Amino acid sequence: TGTGLVACPAPIAGRYALFVFGPTGSSGGPKTTVSAVLASALDSGGCASLPTTAFGAAADPGTLGTPGQVNCSAFAGVDGHALRITAWDPAGKTGVVLVGPSGAQVCRFAARATCVLPADGTYRILVGAPKQTTSIDYNVWATDLNGSAGCTATTPDSFGVGPTRTGPIDHTIVNQCWEFSARNDEEYLVGGTLDSGALFGRVRVLHSDGTLACETTTGVPAACMINRTGQYRLYVEQYLDGFQVSQHAVVRMGL
Repeated sequence: TGTGLVACPAPIAGRYALFVFGPTGSSGGPKTTVSAVLASALDSGGCASLPTTAFGAAADPGTLGTPGQVNCSAFAGVDGHALRITAWDPAGKTGVVLVGPSGAQVCRFAARATCVLPADGTYRILVGAPKQTTSIDYNVWATDLNGSAGCTATTPDSFGVGPTRTGPIDHTIVNQCWEFSARNDEEYLVGGTLDSGALFGRVRVLHSDGTLACETTTGVPAACMINRTGQYRLYVEQYLDGFQVSQHAVVRMGL
């Protein structure tokens, strides 16, 4: 595994051995105490239920009380859905492994990633901190980008009128979403700011299947051309380095 968590599928039933090796160049040095984590990805014991995968949801908080501890949150996933998963702690030490219904690793990352689910069934978010020496409090969010729960219906702003799309975004609520209908070949201007007056760095327009239609990476309103008729989602999320700041995102969208 190197350092960090990893899910290892067992190819056949039987007995296995877990070997732990010291770091390279440690021979002849001072003695080191090591700990090895071994847990079944399919074991539901001690695995809590993730409260929701909705947009704009509050964090699922947790604590890694001792070195080597791994926490688990389970949720029901749908084949082909894209999950936007974020794990955050003030020291940036947590790592995440997402395992699927078979126990196989779906994705492994630090901080944030989008993971596409390969099947229907129960998924488990495993959180650990390989370099942990003290107790760590963290927050986890998992947002189903294909879902509509928590995404508020909206219509375009008129020119000369301030936007009404606002919502908290900080270390407890990581994203906000607004849903709208659009026709093929319609063009929208999208952009965002924070209530401090700073530009909000990225505003995304997503298709209903969770894939990206367009985005602005500067916060300045930019043109977004719709290439097929359907439902779309205007999506913003907190920067990983801005979680300590409580702000409101203000999002503009006009034809």
